Amino acid sequence: GIRSFFGAQNPERFLEHRTGLFNRRSFEGVMQENFGRRYWLVSFGIYNYADVRELYGAQQMDRCLAQIGSWIRKTFPGVNSYYLRNGIFILQSFQPLDQETVSHRIQQRFGESWQVGESERFLDVGCAFLDSSICVSSVHVLMNCISMAHRHLDEKVQKPTEAIQVDGKYVRGLHEERAVKRALERAVENDSVCVFLQPIVDASSQRVVGAEALARLF
Repeated sequence: GIRSFFGAQNPERFLEHRTGLFNRRSFEGVMQENFGRRYWLVSFGIYNYADVRELYGAQQMDRCLAQIGSWIRKTFPGVNSYYLRNGIFILQSFQPLDQETVSHRIQQRFGESWQVGESERFLDVGCAFLDSSICVSSVHVLMNCISMAHRHLDEKVQKPTEAIQVDGKYVRGLHEERAVKRALERAVENDSVCVFLQPIVDASSQRVVGAEALARLF
């Protein structure tokens, strides 16, 4: 199996030492070698991971990561499990996987605290589903889809309680959204934003009482 294959080579190269899970290198390798096969995938990421790590401290967060890795291995023993980086975990299988059940179990566990010494740490996570029904042209695109989905989850003011489905429509929407953001950033940098004031007129007095600001990019 996949686990035996990695174990027979160099474990340090493929394992993430804090969590005991496979690392990003091994995930990319498995996806590359099995590209074109059907697979099921659930990813989950700790919201605002960098801020949380700064708040709790690196040592405490590393202990949390170790507990999360141990819990994943015990709870999902038949599923390939990975820790990419920056608080993002992946559960992947080439056999049918009930993604909703897996996601619900993850959310349920993260509704409880993680005990670190005498302290309790609460971590919020967002989950995403992805399977081979989505058309991706390479492993690089697949990794981008996962990263984009979790950045999008992090940016939401109202954090979703249900997992999001990363399909072709979702990915196209993310690309379009980020294209608009990049266009706005370039316009601001190049001073190519022009502001127009649209007058607001009081109907009874016919006097201008205000204005609505509109911006156009050139």
